Amino acid sequence: MRSNRAFDRSFGLAGTTLAGRALASLEAPWNDPNLIRGLQGMLAEQKKTIELNLECQFVAGQKKKMKLALVARRIESDEGGSDLLLLICRSVEDGPGG
Repeated sequence: MRSNRAFDRSFGLAGTTLAGRALASLEAPWNDPNLIRGLQGMLAEQKKTIELNLECQFVAGQKKKMKLALVARRIESDEGGSDLLLLICRSVEDGPGG
């Protein structure tokens, strides 16, 4: 796994601690069974993209409840190696009264 600075800052993680780790090896919410199943199914079924929603609490100095909209995109390897998954996270704000 690799991350960019925006991800590290938003979720209180350091890219150096993520390098080479599997998503399922991270703490909640990244090891959420629905998220892992969705990503594994995406690869098994050769899907190009999937969309998932995740409601979770992050501990980055303080507990913070968030709703995330996730889009995963499979990037096929040109050289016969393993495909990559690009996971895009977007915070979803509740609307009025929600």
